Amino acid sequence: MKAKETFFSIVVPAFNRKDYLEVLISRLKLIKYSNWELIVVDDGSTDNTGEIFLNSTDDKIKYYRKENAERGAARNYGAKFASGDYITYLDSDDYLLPDVFDIANKIISDNPDIPMFHLGFEVRNSTGLLISNAEILPANLNDIIKERNVIACLGMFLKNNVALEYQFSELRELSGTEDYELWLRLASDMPLPHYNFTVGVLVNHEARSMYEVDTAKLVNRINTFIMLALRNHNVLEFLGNSVNKFLSFRYSYIALHAAIAKDRKLSIDYLLKSFIKNPQILFETRFWIIIKKMIYL
Repeated sequence: MKAKETFFSIVVPAFNRKDYLEVLISRLKLIKYSNWELIVVDDGSTDNTGEIFLNSTDDKIKYYRKENAERGAARNYGAKFASGDYITYLDSDDYLLPDVFDIANKIISDNPDIPMFHLGFEVRNSTGLLISNAEILPANLNDIIKERNVIACLGMFLKNNVALEYQFSELRELSGTEDYELWLRLASDMPLPHYNFTVGVLVNHEARSMYEVDTAKLVNRINTFIMLALRNHNVLEFLGNSVNKFLSFRYSYIALHAAIAKDRKLSIDYLLKSFIKNPQILFETRFWIIIKKMIYL
């Protein structure tokens, strides 16, 4: 008996990404699975993004424009219009592989009413050259997520009612870490399963906002994230004895990016904070990468 076809919604926030959206839409048309829709949320673009959709006759593609409020708010806004049984979030510069929904549909068929699950993604540069294969991860991500964010919006599938209940934080100062904050809340309330199938591509390019380093904003963002995590009773209970390790990894994240930005003092300060919270950081590769970067500043 043929498995029931799940209906999927792809929610894409976009701010001045007209060219990327055109490429994304062309790639989505390679997907053979028919039961999906694309919801593009134009987050106040000034590059005529809306022109792409003016004469569109494709009923799979829906376009909404709103006042700029960053990615978390745009994703939440798009989820309200989603008709899919499951919602997946995609950044405008990434893309899904042709068999993504066949794989996701099989998982759902084998696990009826699964509230959420994650699938793998590889990383390529803007010319398509493979940078790294999808990371092989454990079947349950609840423990690993306490230390580092191995989950991208790319490859994450949420049941519609779960996506509406568990929304992204809309704090502007959290933008760039709003996804990790959400995954922590989700993981504190339910299992977070992972399946080692590669279903998408994260495109690593110079324009990617996550690679821009403004150290003042970075410190504010990570400290905001820490504040939200530690003020949430469920998340705090979920972290348990891993709180110090969680904090250590957040501080080392700041230290690493401060070193990349050639801010030696900030990097040293946060690497020391990281060590104080978790001396075992000495045995992590990240620690020695930071040291190396500081030496060669």
